[in-house]
Amino acid sequence: MKYPLEPFKYIVTEMLPLPTEAERKKLLEDASYNLFEVPADRVTLDLLTDSGTGAITREQQACSARGDESYAGSPSWLRRLKPSIQTFTGLYGDVVPVHQGRGAENVLADIYLNRDDVVLSNTLFDTTRGNFEQRGALCMDCPADEYSSEPDGAFKGNMNIRLLEDKIKFYKDRVKLIVLVATNNSGGGQPVSTQNIEAVSFIAGEHNIPFLLDACRIAENAFFIHRHSVRVHDDWASVPEIIQAAFRHADLAFMSLKKDGLAHMGGFIVVNRKQLVASRTRAIQVGAILKEGFKTYGGMSGKDMEIAAQGLREVVNPVYLRHRVGQVEYLHAKLKALGYPLVEPAGGHGVFIDAKALLPHIPPEQFPGHALAVAFYEKGGIRGVEVGSLMFGENARREFLRLAIPRLMYTENHMGYVAAVAAEIFNDRHALRGFQIIEGADDPARHFSCKLKPL
Repeated sequence: MKYPLEPFKYIVTEMLPLPTEAERKKLLEDASYNLFEVPADRVTLDLLTDSGTGAITREQQACSARGDESYAGSPSWLRRLKPSIQTFTGLYGDVVPVHQGRGAENVLADIYLNRDDVVLSNTLFDTTRGNFEQRGALCMDCPADEYSSEPDGAFKGNMNIRLLEDKIKFYKDRVKLIVLVATNNSGGGQPVSTQNIEAVSFIAGEHNIPFLLDACRIAENAFFIHRHSVRVHDDWASVPEIIQAAFRHADLAFMSLKKDGLAHMGGFIVVNRKQLVASRTRAIQVGAILKEGFKTYGGMSGKDMEIAAQGLREVVNPVYLRHRVGQVEYLHAKLKALGYPLVEPAGGHGVFIDAKALLPHIPPEQFPGHALAVAFYEKGGIRGVEVGSLMFGENARREFLRLAIPRLMYTENHMGYVAAVAAEIFNDRHALRGFQIIEGADDPARHFSCKLKPL
C-alpha cells in the first residue's frame, strides 16, 4: 500500500541520533527499563507520542514571531487563538484557555466530580482517568470495539450505547459525566461516528447528565467520517462541518492543541451554552485561573497561542489529513504483512500492536506490551509506548504497543526502517521476556515514573 506523497518539503533539518545497540542496552539499564526516562537525543525515531512532538509549518513559524506575552488581554489570545477556536468548533460562547489537555481535565474534575461519582466513557485515556480518579470518582469504559454495528467495523471507537444505558440505569444519579473520546486513543486510535455522537448526546440529555467531548484528535476523526461518506443534514459534509457538528452535540468540550491543534503546547475548554452546564461556566473560568493561568493565556506563551491559532486553520486541509491518515495506514500495512496482530482497521494517529497475541508466553502481569516496546528500542532505537497493564493496571482491557506517529515529521523511508526493525523482532519474538516493577507500582499513572527489571 502506498500512502500519498509527503505534502511538505524540508526547510530545516535535524540529524537523527544513531546510538549503537550496545549503547541502547546501557541506556535502558540506566533508565530502569522505563522508556520515558531515556533521553530524547538518544532516540532514533520517537514514536512514544504524537502529543506536541510534530513539526510546525513555515506559516506557523512566521506567526510565532508576533506572539504577545502580555499577562492580561494579549492580542495573541483575543485576536488570534480565541477566534480560531470559535471558528473551528462553531461555538461562539465561552472559551477557557489551558496549557494542555490534562489541565482541562484537572479543572473539570474539580468542578464536576466528588468521591463515588461515576464517569462513563467509550475509553478514558490515562491522564483523564488519573485526574478523575484522584477526585475519588469511579471511571468505567463502555467501548464498542467488536460490538460495533457500523459497516466494515469502520467506527470501532464508538461508545457502546447498550452498555452506556445499562450503566446509567444501574448507577442512576451517581453518573456525573459522560465522556466521548474522538478518536478513541486507548481503543486503538479508532474513530467515532456522527450517529454515535448524536446517540450519546441524546442519552445524556435524556438523563440530564453533562456530555463532555474529548476533542484532541477531532480533525482526524472527522476525516474518517468524511471518507466513509457519512451524511450530515442530508448533505455531503466537509471536515470543518463534521467537526462543528460534533461540538454542537456536546454540552462542553476540551481539546489538547498538542494533537490536532498542530502545536507544541496549549489547549482549551469550550462551553456550549446549554442550560445543563451554563451555571458552571463561571466556576470553570475561575478554576482555570487558579490552576492554569489568567483567562487570556491559560498557561500558554503568546508564541504558543499564535502557533495553535494557525494550526487550527491548517489541520482541516484535506491534503494534510489524507497524508496523516495515509502514513499510519502505510505502516499498518507493512507490519500486517510481517504477521503482526494489529488493531484493525488502521486508526488515526498510530499503529497498535496486540502484544498479548504476539507474545502469548508473557502474561499480562509481566507487561507484554512493554516487553515489545523495550525490544523496539533495543533493536532499532525506536521508542513506542505500552498501552496495557503497565499503564492501566487492573483497568487494562488490552495489551498494546502503540507506535504513535508525530505530525509532518517522518517520511516513507522512516516508516520502512520501523518495518525493518519490526521484522527482526518478529523473528525473535519467542525469546522476549516480561518485566517486573521494582519501584513505583502504586504511583498514579505509574508508567511515567516506575522502575522495572527484566525477568
